[in-house]
Amino acid sequence: VGVYPTGTLVELTSGEVGIVVKENPGKRLRPQVLVILDPDKQQRADFTEMDLAAATQAGSQNIEIAKTLEPGAFGLDPETLYI
Repeated sequence: VGVYPTGTLVELTSGEVGIVVKENPGKRLRPQVLVILDPDKQQRADFTEMDLAAATQAGSQNIEIAKTLEPGAFGLDPETLYI
């Protein structure tokens, strides 16, 4: 079992919320995430897949997972959205 298994709901340091869709074997703390909510916690019109191993935000700071969220946080259910 990885640090952030597929299907884990996470909040990123950018304020966005997403679901882990794939683990990065070489960088276990930086999985690929399907971003669902923008920093204002509003649903995005298009879900974007982000590879945290390569993701940066303005100012060249790496985007990381700030915390994991319980299924159902912000009304999101990973099973109905992705899995």
